[in-house]
Amino acid sequence: MIVLKVKVPDLNPFMFLKMYATISLVNLGGMAMGLTVSARVSNEDKATGAVPLMVLPQMSLAGAMIPYSTMPKVGQILSNLAISRWGFENLAIITQINPYLNATGLPNAYDDVFQGRQTVHFLVLIVFLFVLLAMAGLGIKRKDVR
Repeated sequence: MIVLKVKVPDLNPFMFLKMYATISLVNLGGMAMGLTVSARVSNEDKATGAVPLMVLPQMSLAGAMIPYSTMPKVGQILSNLAISRWGFENLAIITQINPYLNATGLPNAYDDVFQGRQTVHFLVLIVFLFVLLAMAGLGIKRKDVR
């Protein structure tokens, strides 16, 4: 049996609501991305084939596997277009995880990234959601015209 001792930050109700809002926005953004893809392609097979093309960049560019600060410039630019990056960073900012990472004594490649502003991250997630929904709506409208 492996036991890990993890000290979790105190979770007050306001922090919980901000975390819930972040997770909800990322979830809705992912669904809007799926709607956009399905509205833009001509059949189900193409939509199914496009899913990995949308999901893999979300995972690799979120900043969890490769910290944003260590990504090449092109990776940072592409990472700015990943909904998952903004959600991941916002959760880390909300929970104020940096002191815990610094306490390990290991180098903290996330130090500068996890000191951003929550408001900016929330706004970016909201903009992503509305842009993707607008793109889905335009795709559906284009299909209706045919």
